[in-house]
Amino acid sequence: MLGFLTLVVVVLINSRNRYGALVGGALPISPAGATDLWRTYFESWHQVGMGSATATPPWVAVTAIGSLIVFGKVQFFITAFFLLCQLFMMWSAFNLLKKVTSNNWISVPAAFLYSISPVAVTAVGTGRIATLLILIVAPFLALLLKDWWSIESYSWRKIFAISLLLSLLYAFTLMSFLIAFIAAIVVAFDNFEQYLIHHDK
Repeated sequence: MLGFLTLVVVVLINSRNRYGALVGGALPISPAGATDLWRTYFESWHQVGMGSATATPPWVAVTAIGSLIVFGKVQFFITAFFLLCQLFMMWSAFNLLKKVTSNNWISVPAAFLYSISPVAVTAVGTGRIATLLILIVAPFLALLLKDWWSIESYSWRKIFAISLLLSLLYAFTLMSFLIAFIAAIVVAFDNFEQYLIHHDK
């Protein structure tokens, strides 16, 4: 509790100029409500520059769904996310570290340092939602994928959880797809090698 309270104080001090509608850096201007996001997502023609027929990125729909938590107030949702994201990072890292050690004097400071790492602070300061989302979800993925080598024994519930988390990351960044694709190839080659070994025997 002391570790999380310390982080709350640090976040409040660091975010003293970020209250209200956020814009700047990699963060575009947020519309007033979720309805505007859905309209943008489903439009076949976007009034950007000379106009564009490029498909709207899926993170727009994810943001619209997430804003329902605060009754469709997108600007408030984005602001709340940037205020709370480092707390979510510490919580997710702490859940991972609890599986590694039962010593809170190690897991809590390590999770705290993870949440205030240069990457996290820079991502918050430059409005990079994708990076922040990866930092939050990465420890949970590590927990879910700890038995990646025996994926055939996964339950359908675990497969659904992994698919949902990866889909969420795909909506914001293709880097997560590349990581998952490489991991799947590694496992496939390893399984094929094991099959050849057993077949030779």
